[in-house]
Amino acid sequence: MTPYPGAKLFQNNKQYKILKASITENIEKKKSGLFIYERKIILNNNLGESLEILELQEEGKKNMKSSDY
Repeated sequence: MTPYPGAKLFQNNKQYKILKASITENIEKKKSGLFIYERKIILNNNLGESLEILELQEEGKKNMKSSDY
């Protein structure tokens, strides 16, 4: 357990901890959810907002930059 708040997501039956992210321009306006765009991991919501995931950690593995994913 970690004493700090954080965000996690589940993709393909794996859990990922989001370690670093930034708000970005809306990419693929008609697409919501998690996807890869130009070697970037993007999370769109249904309100037209996008979040670029910069660093993440797969459950049981080391931290990694999203560009290495």
